Parts: sequence; structure tokens; C-alpha cells
Amino acid sequence: MARHDRWVMLTTLVVLQALTIVIGVYAMNTGFSLSALTGQSPPGGPTESPQEESPPAPVVTAGPVLAQLPVKPGDGPLPTKSTLTRQLTRALGDRALGDRVGAVVLDAATGQQIFASNADAAFVPASTTKIAVCAAALASLGPDTRLSTKAVQGSKPGTVVLVGGGDPLLAGPSAKPRYPKQASLRTLAARTAATLESRNIKKVTLSYDTSHFAGPVKADGWKPGYIPDGNVATVHALAIDEGRRHPRHNAPRV
Repeated sequence: MARHDRWVMLTTLVVLQALTIVIGVYAMNTGFSLSALTGQSPPGGPTESPQEESPPAPVVTAGPVLAQLPVKPGDGPLPTKSTLTRQLTRALGDRALGDRVGAVVLDAATGQQIFASNADAAFVPASTTKIAVCAAALASLGPDTRLSTKAVQGSKPGTVVLVGGGDPLLAGPSAKPRYPKQASLRTLAARTAATLESRNIKKVTLSYDTSHFAGPVKADGWKPGYIPDGNVATVHALAIDEGRRHPRHNAPRV
């Protein structure tokens, strides 16, 4: 089995094991064992997978963003230039950023430059290109789109299927609360357990469905060290803590 396949299998097993443990602990604390599922599909029916949506509408250029924002004097206190310079200089001096770091800060209302560091140096854009990706996603999917993770009844009696909807921020059992609030595997397990209890179900077999994403798990051009160094995680419809092995550590990822 290729190294990549082993990582994919490891990630999947970790997610399933975490959900199984959380459901089991909840069940013991409430005096019952688990065994079928929240009926989002009829008993004995096929495994529920996220429904296909209509093709997205053509992307329309949004135009200048800052020009659309009303700017009123006195909306909030402005930092002094010296304070801003001191704070940004300290942050940009972090060795973790590497040797080639530059930044420019402009006042959105006046266009005046209020901070600059290596402003005339040439840099290859990196994370700034994510802005274009986010704009494309908002234009094609819409701001109200939600990526849902579900626990549904499987095609066989006594089975529960964890269906991934592509939420990369799904929080595992050890994750601390964050803002904005994340969907939690612990919450999903508790709700599933409560449904099973109401149906007097004592035992279940847990499986998973990652069919929501059918494309490659890595992008063309990713360097070999991107994943083990913690820069990115492979693309899967079902993952917890952004693919981190531990929610508090950025690297390595799986």
C-alpha cells in the first residue's frame, strides 16, 4: 500500500475511532448502549449521502470592494502610527516567517500608507492568493452555504453511517472552543446517542461515507513537504481538527 493510502486510511480510522469513543462514553453515562441511527433515512434504506446541488451560477466579478464600504469618521479609535509600527515590526520579526518578509498597510479611507516594511522588494504571492479563492467560493456557493457532517441510518439494520460533507473545521473530542463556533464531533455523537436511546437501540456498527468529494486529495504543484510540515492537509470530505494529528499542533498533518 502506498504511503499516501496509509495516511488516508489512518485519518479515516482516527475519525471513526473518536466518534465511537464519544458515543460509547455518552451511552455509559446515560445508562444505555448504542445500536441504530438517527433516522435521516428510513430504516433499512440506503445510506444517506449529501444531495447533489444544481450547477452554480456563473461567477460575476464583484468589482472594487473597498469602494462599496461606507467609511464614516469616528467609527472607531485609530491606532497611532508609532504603535502600529511597533506592533507590526515585532510581529514581522518572528523568525518563523523566514528571511523574506514584506508588508504594506494603507488607510482604506484615504489611501495613505501608514506602514511599510521592504515595500519595494519583489515577493511571490503566497497566502494572499487565497483571497481570490475565497471570492470565487462566495460567488459560486453563496455566503449561506453550510458544510454539514451527518450521522444517518445505514442500509442494514443496526448500522450508523458518518457522512462527511467537507467541513474542514469539524472539531474533534479534544478541541477547545473557538470563535466562530465550530461544529463538534462530540455534539454529533451526543445527539446520535440520544436518538438511539429514544428508540431503545442497544448496539450499532459504525461506518463512514466520504463520497462527497470525488477529486484528487492533493493539488498539482504541492511540494512533498507541505503535508508533513503542516502547511496543508489532504482534501477529504471527512476530517477533524483541520486534519491535524492533535488540535493544538499545526504540524504534522495527515
